[in-house]
Amino acid sequence: MSEIVNLLKPTDSIDSTTEFYTVEATGDSGMSQSGLAALCGVSQQAISKLERTLTTNSPSKTLEPFIGKSLTLTTSDDVNVAVNGKPVGKIKIYKASFCAAVIRHYDRLGNEIAQYSTDQFTEIGINVWIQSVTGWSKSEPSRTYIPYWYQRLTLFTAKTRIPDGWWSIFEELAKMMRELEGYGYVLPDVSISTGRKITPDISVGKMFCKYMKDQGFNVDSETRKYTHYYPDGREELANIYPDKWLEQFRTWFNLNWKQDRLLKYLGERDPEALPSINRLLGLLPEGE
Repeated sequence: MSEIVNLLKPTDSIDSTTEFYTVEATGDSGMSQSGLAALCGVSQQAISKLERTLTTNSPSKTLEPFIGKSLTLTTSDDVNVAVNGKPVGKIKIYKASFCAAVIRHYDRLGNEIAQYSTDQFTEIGINVWIQSVTGWSKSEPSRTYIPYWYQRLTLFTAKTRIPDGWWSIFEELAKMMRELEGYGYVLPDVSISTGRKITPDISVGKMFCKYMKDQGFNVDSETRKYTHYYPDGREELANIYPDKWLEQFRTWFNLNWKQDRLLKYLGERDPEALPSINRLLGLLPEGE
């Protein structure tokens, strides 16, 4: 009888999108190509192209150790593969070690989504990180909390393609979210202390549109819409803006919203954010 390998895969919407897998019997973990692409902020075609550099002997320094090596969890044609106990056909799952190298590759190229993904697993290791989201453990399955903002960011990368020449406020806010996490604050979906929802990109978008209208721009005719996906299944239309507005937005955001509105917005909705915001704005010394 041929060997049966059962892969564990999360069933909630965000993990299902990013497609993490763990071999139940061993704990070896990996990701699908679409999942790896999402965490790198690139297309699946880009991942395929990067993989092909290993056969042409022209990979980046980060990927050189994988030349001639097996990159996937299951490689033998006579292995029967099941996902959460259900038989599936052929399935290609990259090993965690290769996934980590690919993410580092894009991280070093300055890709912000890859940089964010790197931050998520650096301390505990990518294999343990994937095990935590697939629910595998040597004894009882356990789950690790995945920040809601990061779930949204991963969904955005997996399902949204902003056309060339345009940008979104959601992407622009990713840097500030990482900065706040660096100061010990992880943005929740709903504040535990106040029960209020926290979606700063919506607040920023409304105020920026008002600012541009006040400057004499016809916002309705100069912006477009895209579909923004939420982990709970919601789909909402949101603005994208022309590249010619990007520098103006960054100046306005850093000098106006970030300095004058951030403290009030998050402080009212989630007081736990106040120490981290104060450090971000330089109102408190490091370590206090």
